[in-house]
Amino acid sequence: MKKSPFYFMHVKEGALMGTGAWSSPQKYTDPVEEHFAVRNNIGVTDFSTMSKFDIQGPDAAAYLQKLIVNDMRKLIPGKVLYSCMVNEEGGMFDDTTVYMYNDEHYMLVGSTACRYKDIPWLEKHKEGMEVYVTDITSAYGLLSVQGPKSRLLLNKICADSVDGLKYFHFIKTKIEDINVLVSRTGFTGEVGFELYISSEDCVDVWDKVKEYGEKYDLRFVGMQAASGTLRLEKGYIGGNDYGEHTNPYEVGLGWTVADDKDFIGSAALKKVHDEGPKKSLVGFRIADKTKIAKNKADVIYDGKGIGFVTSATLSPTYGISFGMMFIDSRYAKIGNKVEIMVDEGAVEAEVANKCLHDPEMKILKG
Repeated sequence: MKKSPFYFMHVKEGALMGTGAWSSPQKYTDPVEEHFAVRNNIGVTDFSTMSKFDIQGPDAAAYLQKLIVNDMRKLIPGKVLYSCMVNEEGGMFDDTTVYMYNDEHYMLVGSTACRYKDIPWLEKHKEGMEVYVTDITSAYGLLSVQGPKSRLLLNKICADSVDGLKYFHFIKTKIEDINVLVSRTGFTGEVGFELYISSEDCVDVWDKVKEYGEKYDLRFVGMQAASGTLRLEKGYIGGNDYGEHTNPYEVGLGWTVADDKDFIGSAALKKVHDEGPKKSLVGFRIADKTKIAKNKADVIYDGKGIGFVTSATLSPTYGISFGMMFIDSRYAKIGNKVEIMVDEGAVEAEVANKCLHDPEMKILKG
């Protein structure tokens, strides 16, 4: 079982550690309290397990332009681009972000689960190109500092102010004498930052974040809140919501697909764009908040199955039983009534916007 650079700090804080491929903190105390720490103050989560690849060379930009569906021409140094990689059939290979240092140097960040299939994929597609790809996943820790007071904290510990750092931009700065990349990104729907730190420096940065964060009621946040309730309230997709059996249009990420460039899978996605997706990832709400759907639960319309639930929970912020489901696109109109199977039988649900929290992005971009 792999351990992040922060592993022993989690144990010291009393975290309940998971037992998957990586031993990650599931919770420290109450996941609902951790959820509200992010919504109201500051929450800190270890996302070091995310895959990270250093990409350099004269052909680095052209290489990434071939790999991802979004347009690399949107990037300038210090900017981050959200995208995904798809296979030749247009299926989502991995959910990604690209960080641009300069014209010949980038960092590609992907999911935890896809790291070991990303490695041969990245190697395969650099043939004939002057580009160098290095897996740096274990070389860097990733500490996510999220919440309305996160700016106050980082301005106390960073050598450079983060006040002017725009959403999906990053800077290189120092915390004391430690080099840190600070990115205005996150997975919670709140103002927040992600800190990329050399593994050998992670404990020192953790201590500094904790020390100064006490003034702002900082809480450490496990995956049950960070990848669960917080993510879902914002409508961000997780590992259960996509895969090579889905494409960006089906999961609501058609806006990331550049239709004026060639990339792996572009022909297949052009066909989906022209014909329209046959299934759609949509939100749902169950009127009875005591009924929580389970992953893979059947979705029924007029007596026939039209899809299945991918993620569901009770929203701590809004007190709503909600989640995401893949259904036949013909029934994906917001407001449509469906039934979802739970343990007690079928319950009525309504097709809804995937995003409960800050749908207009005023908080996130503020």
